Amino acid sequence: METIPNIITNKDMCYLKDLFYKNYYLYLELDNIVNSVKNKEIKEFLIRIKNLHEDHMFFIISSLKKENMFDGDIYE
Repeated sequence: METIPNIITNKDMCYLKDLFYKNYYLYLELDNIVNSVKNKEIKEFLIRIKNLHEDHMFFIISSLKKENMFDGDIYE
């Protein structure tokens, strides 16, 4: 049985980069919105969504670190 190579192609990397930036953009937008919302329930809901996008960003970075494809800081 053939073993699948443990590599990330350029197409994969472009997809991960796009996915990362979409999550990063939404994270920043939600951070700005949370600061302007007065309703406590809505604010808590938006914070949960913001944290979800942050988790997605860190998952992408940690996946790349496992493959030794990333050695920088997430906020560079």
